[in-house]
Amino acid sequence: MRELIAGRHSKAALQMAKDLHKRVSTADSEALLVDAYRARIEDLTRLRLTIEAKALLAIMRERFPAAVSGWADLEQELCVLDGRLDGIVGPLMNPDLTAEERERIESFIRQHVDDLPALAAVSSLPPEHSLRLAASALASAFQAVTAGNLDDELLALPQVSRRSPLAPWKALVRAVACYYRHEDAECRKWLLTIPEDAVPARLIPAMTAMLGTKTEVRFTAAETALIEAAGDHGAALRSSVATIEAAFAARKRQPILDGVRAIAAASIGLDPSLRERLRQHIAVRCVAQHIERRAVDSALGGPPRLNAYFYRLLARSIELMGYAESSAEAVLVWEEFRRAAIRDEWFEAGGLEDGVLSLHMAEMVARLPADVVEEMEDGETFLSNFGKGRRNSGLPSAGHLFDRACRADASAESFDAWLCWARKQKNGRAADEVAERWREARPGEIQPLLHLMESAEKRNALKKSLNYLEEAERLDGLNPAVRRGKARLLLSSAVRHLRQGQTHLIPAENEQLLTVSEVRPGDVAALAAALHWCCAAIDKNHSAREDWETKLVRSIGPVAAHLVTSALARAAQWRSHLSVPPLDARHTPRTELVTGAVRACLLGDWVGLSVPLLFGWTGELIEALNQPAMSVDASGLLALGEAALNDSARELAYSVSSAGMSLGTANARFLYLRARAFPAWMEIRREGCLAAARELARRERDTELTGRILDRLSGRLRLSAKAEALSAEVVDAIVAEEMKLRKYPTVPRDDQPRYAAQLTSAAASRCDCPKCRAKYGEAIEDWDDADEEDSWDDDQDDFDDPALQEMPTVLAEILEAFPPADRERVLEAIEAGEDPIQVLDRIDQAVRKMAPGSASRQSRWKPLKAADSKPRKQAIPAPDQPPTQGRLF
Repeated sequence: MRELIAGRHSKAALQMAKDLHKRVSTADSEALLVDAYRARIEDLTRLRLTIEAKALLAIMRERFPAAVSGWADLEQELCVLDGRLDGIVGPLMNPDLTAEERERIESFIRQHVDDLPALAAVSSLPPEHSLRLAASALASAFQAVTAGNLDDELLALPQVSRRSPLAPWKALVRAVACYYRHEDAECRKWLLTIPEDAVPARLIPAMTAMLGTKTEVRFTAAETALIEAAGDHGAALRSSVATIEAAFAARKRQPILDGVRAIAAASIGLDPSLRERLRQHIAVRCVAQHIERRAVDSALGGPPRLNAYFYRLLARSIELMGYAESSAEAVLVWEEFRRAAIRDEWFEAGGLEDGVLSLHMAEMVARLPADVVEEMEDGETFLSNFGKGRRNSGLPSAGHLFDRACRADASAESFDAWLCWARKQKNGRAADEVAERWREARPGEIQPLLHLMESAEKRNALKKSLNYLEEAERLDGLNPAVRRGKARLLLSSAVRHLRQGQTHLIPAENEQLLTVSEVRPGDVAALAAALHWCCAAIDKNHSAREDWETKLVRSIGPVAAHLVTSALARAAQWRSHLSVPPLDARHTPRTELVTGAVRACLLGDWVGLSVPLLFGWTGELIEALNQPAMSVDASGLLALGEAALNDSARELAYSVSSAGMSLGTANARFLYLRARAFPAWMEIRREGCLAAARELARRERDTELTGRILDRLSGRLRLSAKAEALSAEVVDAIVAEEMKLRKYPTVPRDDQPRYAAQLTSAAASRCDCPKCRAKYGEAIEDWDDADEEDSWDDDQDDFDDPALQEMPTVLAEILEAFPPADRERVLEAIEAGEDPIQVLDRIDQAVRKMAPGSASRQSRWKPLKAADSKPRKQAIPAPDQPPTQGRLF
């Protein structure tokens, strides 16, 4: 922490000092905390963040008054920033002021006071005081010389003595006057007389650069603006730069090349290294405008140097174009930059910089559509203009880049990004290998253990999963994810024993389950009671069954008890003679239906138990959700909606989104829920909800939801992930109309929502004319009139064919015959823009499952009917894969 404070990393030092003092609370930790607070206040003061600095100072006065008593200098600096100088200079009127105190005040004025008009107007000194007179004269003289008034009488400044704390300002005024008189030698002499600790010394580096002296100082934005505005030695160059900028904006080839020649001529007197960088910038701008390299090299007077600096410029320029194709080309250029940077000794292969760069490249490749990656194998790239087009064997894979990034920088951020990518790959073993690498590289972190535990659980390797759980508990037993994983793992083991009829093993698992800390009171006890009820039902112990049923209903209510036991029954593959507790939905209050379903779904989500929601009383639940007043919060409704989607109850999920949006909170998540609940043919409304949800999530800084939406928009037929943000008016229109459309669409119709026109106009706001395409940085090609001719055969362009019009209905009937899990997978593939051939393959696989010789549709699990309907016996085979825990989707 001392090193952080010394290195001016005060924010991190302060947080660490707080945590340390909270744990140990000793005199040494308190002293360290006080030092961290002082360093943070000093940094905030340096950044002129006075409000934050004052807040921290007030905290220190309250908690550590003894330590703050010696911080008068900090309080004075804050007064200077606020323009309150009366208290600082007021003691100068005291005739009994000691020489040491006077020297301290004058040194403070010299080092910190930069507002001369405020000093000239202080009320604590009389108007005739020498300090006020000197400040007033200097303020007037400084304003005059910067405006071009170089009168010698004005520059005399007799009011400012050599011993005055404002004497450095007098030297600065005369240096500025000499600069405007082009008396560079005299200007440098006056700058040398300014003490290094004086306020005017802050301008010395900028003025030295304006005089043409080379300096290694990195200028701030204000200093750069001053140099550009006040320096007049590069007037011809600036004029040429302005001319070529106008040519670039107009995208006119010949004016651009003429401007390049003018800049090449005007920059001959510049420093060679600076001139070379200017040539590289111009070359990259021309490449982005698709001007052939030979013409650019000729205008520049020779090709630019193809070093690491050039490739970095080129990579950033291509990447900022914002298209999938340009991102792929940017990855190739970044790879060339890496080679050049290692060759130029910018960084070492396998170093931290290499890791950061490789991670950036990996994330770019991971976002690319598959067809773009294939196109990069044969298409021309920007590197082709520089003889690098076929040097490499295609685009580097995301897995290779993630591996290289983690070898160079084994940070949690790098491994987390790699693991997120690996989870989306078809090879399920890839994610486990990444987690194992993460575990070996960073043994003290819990995230890889959680993934390995979940992965082993899915493979029914419960013993291995328990080993991972024990290791995770040793690292952080209080972590909510660990507690949730333990509950989920214990439940999975219990369900397997129920499936095998080994009810004698359940009590021991229930005892362990009851030791898990609860998220909501009563959840763990209710789950344990449900498991006891299942054991009694399997053992045909009717009295125990009734007792546990009574306890379960008393704990979470009849609706939640019915749903939880139904979920356990489906997970345990019960046969029809083992029925769950009945529920009379018709005589159950509507509010109780909703709250009970929400309670069950929250519990199921916590332990990874898929709750069935397609019952005979699902209609009553939908009606209850449409009631105006409900005592259910947004998180509960979201859990209900996700469970409905998992069970293919799209109409229920749609009603949940309506109820959620009526709350006025979390509209982004409810719009995202509604977009996934739409039928496959509801394109416009789905895209409208996704676009509005994405924009709302961005405004709320919800990066997790934004990532999920962008993943869903990655299909080629969906909105571009780089699309411009919707305006607030369009988003409000989408939300307002979707709140009114509470009825689930069941039949394909031609009418569109009212916001469709606004959504279309927003998407079409990027005009395709040459001027607008030029403004967006797109290449302009000369189209021939023949290219505009329609290549469609009129006989083939017959979309009014009745057979085509009936396709949505026929396809819907086919999908309705599928089991819920297969139907959901096909619909998700269609919505994600998957290749139609692959979608047909999915349909074919689902049909083969239903063919003779395989499990029939009637043999699959069907949700239980309401209590008023007669239950039918039916076989229940193995359930579908349990929902994946901790994944984005």
